[in-house]
Amino acid sequence: RKRALAPGVLGMAIMLVMMVVWVLSASYSVMGMVRLWERMDHVAESRLDRRFVLLRHPPDATCDEVARLDDLMPSREGYPVPRHCRLGVVTVGMPRAGSTLQMKMIFKLLGEKFTEEKVKKAYWDLFKHVVMEPKKMEAHIQFHHKFLSTLPEDVVFVTKTHEYKPQLAKLCKRTVIVSIRRNLTETASSMLTAKWMGPQSLGSFLEASINRHRCWNRHEETIDVDYAKLVQDPLTFMRRFVISSAIDVPDSLVQNVVAQVAAEEANPDIPGGTALDITELDTAMRTITNFSIVSNFQRKFGYQVL
Repeated sequence: RKRALAPGVLGMAIMLVMMVVWVLSASYSVMGMVRLWERMDHVAESRLDRRFVLLRHPPDATCDEVARLDDLMPSREGYPVPRHCRLGVVTVGMPRAGSTLQMKMIFKLLGEKFTEEKVKKAYWDLFKHVVMEPKKMEAHIQFHHKFLSTLPEDVVFVTKTHEYKPQLAKLCKRTVIVSIRRNLTETASSMLTAKWMGPQSLGSFLEASINRHRCWNRHEETIDVDYAKLVQDPLTFMRRFVISSAIDVPDSLVQNVVAQVAAEEANPDIPGGTALDITELDTAMRTITNFSIVSNFQRKFGYQVL
């Protein structure tokens, strides 16, 4: 005759099953974070609109003020800045201004030079831009703290941010900051087409972006390029990057990388893509003309004065 399990044995069996389920769940969460990290340049950008809509920069903000305003979650510590890695590359610039194209060319070139295993990337402070459940956020933060704190010395690290994070100017043993700017009428049109924000929010968004551009370009490690020139002649930009990063690569490799990446869509996961409503664009243009910093930016870089 079969005997029932004793209560103690049954309880231990249930606990064992729960532990196995917990371990499998935790492993899945970590792998999910890895996959999210690997795709960060596409996943994160579509969520950044909430960041810029809610925050207003004073037009005459100092760079210290800009950095403080750009700390979206001051109560949560951001990623630790690795300083012992070989080379750090920081891609910055306004959304919809070509920073993804820059990053893709740089990442591919570095992967060809050092092998993909030696080149790592992460969207900086991703957890502050993508809505996560509390447990997933904690797992994400723990993963990145361990990952960034233990980067080997022979690793090249590439990151991207649309905010002003001056601590990244000390990324790795050698740092290159890659900045990009664009005619603001084109940026506004692209933002609206991608459905990242409405016309009423564009003025404060552009104002903050101009402040960030100014502050990043105070750093001597910064390479700044115009979007139209990057698209027309990406090879010149990449040659400048090679010189600034002090990496030894043949020019033929640089040319091959540029040709391959330039033929691709820089960011295929961008939402929207529908025809832009002319009325919506007119409203946006009328809104941003009220910001003198926008007109000054356009005039400074030879763009259409609004």
